[in-house]
Order: sequence, then structure tokens, then C-alpha cells
Amino acid sequence: MTVLVEDDADLARRRLAAKLRDVRRDLVYLDAAWPFLVSMKVTGTQARWAQHDRRRSVLSAEQLEAMGHRGVPRPTPACVSVLDVLAEIQTAAVRIANEVLFVVPWQACVWRPAWSPQFDVRPWLRMSAALLPQAHLRTVDEDDPLAPWCERIIGATPDAAARLLGDVRSGQDLAGICPWCEGLTARGVGEPTLRVHYPDELDFSRPLDAVSLVADGGPGPLIVCHGANCTPPSRDCGMRWHGHPAWNTREWEWLAKRLKSPEGR
Repeated sequence: MTVLVEDDADLARRRLAAKLRDVRRDLVYLDAAWPFLVSMKVTGTQARWAQHDRRRSVLSAEQLEAMGHRGVPRPTPACVSVLDVLAEIQTAAVRIANEVLFVVPWQACVWRPAWSPQFDVRPWLRMSAALLPQAHLRTVDEDDPLAPWCERIIGATPDAAARLLGDVRSGQDLAGICPWCEGLTARGVGEPTLRVHYPDELDFSRPLDAVSLVADGGPGPLIVCHGANCTPPSRDCGMRWHGHPAWNTREWEWLAKRLKSPEGR
């Protein structure tokens, strides 16, 4: 009985560590996506592909001008959905930053960014990503630790930003149904079991440094099927990722033609 309690406690710690990892990864992603979302406020801006390097991106004078006077968004000719996502990022960044600064045992004025989040939210996102591990550690034994709270505040904002930019994010689920396992899970068949992963990542149930991104020139993303006992024939899948069948980007178009729709058509 004691062993079971210890196992449950260890599982809870690993789940919290995974949530902390995912929240930091979301903050880093939103930081990188911000200048591209700002540029999309101008009508006709093309979406971009996820593997372009955005870590050293800075807002140009034109992009800052697109933000409007003192960072107040101009309603036209910007896309309304882009404005919504920008507003969601700003709101989440400020709420998380204020909570992190409240929890950490240091003077907030030392860490609080000088830039207003209405003008450029990225310093607020970076500060939160840097201090979140220390802040989370101080709340880890509370009923509502900081990492799960931050996860709720961020919500689906990173996914909304990714859809606007045409990004493929690690952990993103695909709507198509695997034709080899029929989407078999513990809940039944017809479930979305295909998910995007980057091959340099560890298992998602283990803690991982979320801030480390894919190295320049590194391998691209994989589509991985997490269905129960999914075993495509070798002619259809020649790669495994942590024991699961996987397909690289060169095979995605071929794979897409074989996936079934959720309705089975």
C-alpha cells in the first residue's frame, strides 16, 4: 500500500513537471510568434512555415507602426482574428507575469519589464518563462500550483496563433483517423491518435527543458500514431518514434491521402 502511494505521488510530480514544461514552451512560442502576428495585421501578409527560425526576430519600425499610437491596435485594415489573438496574448502575459512576480521572493521592480505590454509583450513573456520554475516551486504543495493555473490562463491561445501562422507545433493533434489502427484507444475506435512531435524530444510524461528549441538544421517534425497496437506494414511505415509508427515531412502528403475522416468517409 505504501508503494502505491509513493507511485501516485511520483506520478503527480511528473505530471506537474510536464505541465511546467508545456507552459514554458507556450510562453517561448508566443514570444517568437508575436512579431509575425503583428505583421499579419497588414492585409495580405502570408502565413509562414514553422521551421523558419524566429528566435532572433525583432519588431521593425513598420511593425511597430502597425501597432498604432502607443500600442493601441488599429481596427483596419487588420484581420479581426489576428487582433483577437494579439489581445489574448497580452492579457495572458500580463496575468501570468503579475502572478509570477507576486510569488517569487524578489522585488518585483527589479524584474518587471520597462516596456508596456500594450507596446511589446515579449519582455513580459520572457520574464515569465525565466522565473516560472522558481515561482512554481514555491506553490507546488498548494491545492492549485502555479503551472496548472498558468495553463488555464494561456488556454488555446498558442494553438490559435499557430493556426494563423500556419505553424505545426509539437503535440498538435491531427483530425484524420489512422487507417491502420482505426483510431483505436481505450475509449474505443475512431479517435484522433495522430500527433505531431519533434524527434529530439523525450517522452511527454517526463520533465523536459521546454525552452530548448529545435537546433538550426535539425530534423523536422514527425507525425506519430499513438493508437493501441498500431502496426502498419513496413511498406507503409519505415520509422518508429518511442515505439510508435512515425512519418517524416516528406511522407505527409502521401499519408494525408490515406487518412480517414472522423465521420469515416
